[in-house]
Amino acid sequence: MIQPGETIHCSSGQSWVISHLIGSGKCCDVYAADIQGSEEAKTAIKFYKEGQRYDCACRREKSLLNVVFQEQGPVAQLVQAKDHGVWHGRPYLVQELLSLSLCQLRVKTGEEGLTVWLCQKLVRDTLRALLRIHRSGFVHADLKPSNLMWSGADGCLKLIDFGLSFHVEDQDVGRVQSPGYEAPEAVTWNSGATCRTKLSSHIDMWSMGCLLLWMLTGKKLPQIEECGQSCVNCKTVDNKEKCKYGAIACEMIGKILSGKQHGTREAMDLITGLLKCIPGQRLSCEQALQLPFFSVVFEPTFKDLLVLPTCIVRLVNTVDRGDLQDVEVLKEIKTDIEAECSLFGMVESCVIPTEGAGVEKVFVKYRNADHAEKAFEKLNGRMFNDRTVITTFFCTEAFQNQQYF
Repeated sequence: MIQPGETIHCSSGQSWVISHLIGSGKCCDVYAADIQGSEEAKTAIKFYKEGQRYDCACRREKSLLNVVFQEQGPVAQLVQAKDHGVWHGRPYLVQELLSLSLCQLRVKTGEEGLTVWLCQKLVRDTLRALLRIHRSGFVHADLKPSNLMWSGADGCLKLIDFGLSFHVEDQDVGRVQSPGYEAPEAVTWNSGATCRTKLSSHIDMWSMGCLLLWMLTGKKLPQIEECGQSCVNCKTVDNKEKCKYGAIACEMIGKILSGKQHGTREAMDLITGLLKCIPGQRLSCEQALQLPFFSVVFEPTFKDLLVLPTCIVRLVNTVDRGDLQDVEVLKEIKTDIEAECSLFGMVESCVIPTEGAGVEKVFVKYRNADHAEKAFEKLNGRMFNDRTVITTFFCTEAFQNQQYF
């Protein structure tokens, strides 16, 4: 049993001090750890259970990530493995410490389903991660909410846990996917029955459709049929009707989205393109990312900007429009804000737009996401310039593109 306070000496020469247990699964326990002698650097260490089965899972995950990063270059949407080794007979991987899982995010929002803006952002991140591993010939094979975690440092969702992953050329593939996210052919495969369809990246795309449905409705797709048993609509010669699974999904989200937000049709088109009982008819990552769903501009709600921590804090009700017209006054205000914000960590930049949707707001970028979270909490409700400050986080991509709102 790993104990808090225990020091792990890694192969790279780095030493990490175990802080606390983050979570446990069937094959591993994940702990938060601090670099020895520093309170700033933090990481996650994934300790696999003892045994050949778990040793293979550890090596598979490490190998997959190494191959993908070597072939595809840096991939922000994939968790990074920084080091590995064996501690007291247990293989481990040192990975970046992430904020919260997709399951925890939905609980945090307090809503049954996520907003379309959040879904667009999170699905795009997930597809970008899958795109890279598919290009290297790998299949994740366990795409579900608990295997997607938010990174405040990078401002994106990251794909984790490659314990069930395989290469498309592998001959010995074990059980894949989790209930509620199993493709029709995976249901047959997992049952041990003969399946005419070889497992491929198409199973990830089915899970992607189930995942988007869950994001929008908070519900899973009902149990599907097995491999080789195409639905009634797909058996027809002209195949004019949607695959029945896509049709069920559309019915589930139709009442939720109709009349509330634009983009309903685009979301349905994406889901029906992914939820097809015939594997080869499902959209690929490249095709999915080209759909109109990702070109529609959705507006985040105020709550959206509260639930996803990033390195950027947005200060609302801080400056007056009249102050923006005087260069010297604006310069003084910016200096005062930077000084106040620096109390919580290293400030990399401070932007005060003088026009556009971001006018009368202040955007402060911290070097460290933890410092941004601290500022977000401590600055909210504080008085500045005779005003009560309201804080939110802000989208990393929008800030980088100088799109302030």
